[in-house]
Amino acid sequence: MTEVTIEPNLEIERNWAMLSHLLALVPIPLVPVLGPLLIWLIKRGESPFVEAHAKESASFQMTVLLALLISGWLCLFIIGFLLIIGVLIADVVLIITAAFKAKKGEHFRYPFTLRFF
Repeated sequence: MTEVTIEPNLEIERNWAMLSHLLALVPIPLVPVLGPLLIWLIKRGESPFVEAHAKESASFQMTVLLALLISGWLCLFIIGFLLIIGVLIADVVLIITAAFKAKKGEHFRYPFTLRFF
């Protein structure tokens, strides 16, 4: 018998990686952080590509959450309102950029991110 090697389906891996970023756009509390973490737990042994994207997305969303908490506190000094708007706009733009990069099969590192994982 000959041994058959099965290559991983790169399209499926790219879709999982893209999903790990796009889950951050779901407006349900904790889904932006827990979604990528769940994908990381499911795929961590199977695909280094998906694992890297899911960890990056979860770290970025935790950083965004921290920035929003600080901005909320700064609303006492008016500047927080502008910071919240800026953080949310940057969040959406970077999520979409990361999702497109993942779909192309490229790696993406979010700027200004605390690497929790």
